[in-house]
Amino acid sequence: YWTQRPFASLELSLFKWLILTSDYEFNWYRNRDGSLSSTYDLWNAELYLRKPDSPWELKLTALNLLNTPSIRQDGFSDVLISTSEYFIQQRYWLCSLKYEF
Repeated sequence: YWTQRPFASLELSLFKWLILTSDYEFNWYRNRDGSLSSTYDLWNAELYLRKPDSPWELKLTALNLLNTPSIRQDGFSDVLISTSEYFIQQRYWLCSLKYEF
């Protein structure tokens, strides 16, 4: 199999109290003759809000922003050829509030 897996990560401090992080991953593989191929991509992001000298932190998280439904993986050996498919949870959002004593 031939695999390409480019990715990008970003951490951006917009103010002293606001940080945006994001990561993207693209996966593409195919067999030698090109008759079998599969692609999928994943993108996640987080936004942190915490003012200096404040015990409070707010975090907004978005997972699977591209709403990728599944990941397929193929494998082979001398005696076995296999295909597996993993289903991914749909796009979802989380909101976290944290207080440090």
